[in-house]
Amino acid sequence: MPQQARTALNVLVVDDEPEIRELLVEYFRDRGFETATAGDGRAAIAAIERDPARYRLIVSDLQMPGADGLAVLRAARAANPSCYVVIVTGYASLDSAIQAVRLGAYDYLTKPFSMGQID
Repeated sequence: MPQQARTALNVLVVDDEPEIRELLVEYFRDRGFETATAGDGRAAIAAIERDPARYRLIVSDLQMPGADGLAVLRAARAANPSCYVVIVTGYASLDSAIQAVRLGAYDYLTKPFSMGQID
């Protein structure tokens, strides 16, 4: 993410794995960012729809119950086109990567990933 985009950054971390959510929240909070979490895609979409301008960055798992990361990506881009969305997945495929990029994902990372890849 461009350095200038970090001002007043609110981050939404979306993953059905609590350990991944906690790791990402700690990473962003240690860097002074406000964070919120959602344990599935539906909760993330509800949070986005409640306050479309709140999040400047969303880091979302791809495969989750309820609604997947691509649904979160669609909702985020529709609600706030200037929002950066990073998709992370343990089940990477060329098709889902292409879909994510076409829908406007800022990045697509495969698990396990290094925290430096998030920067």
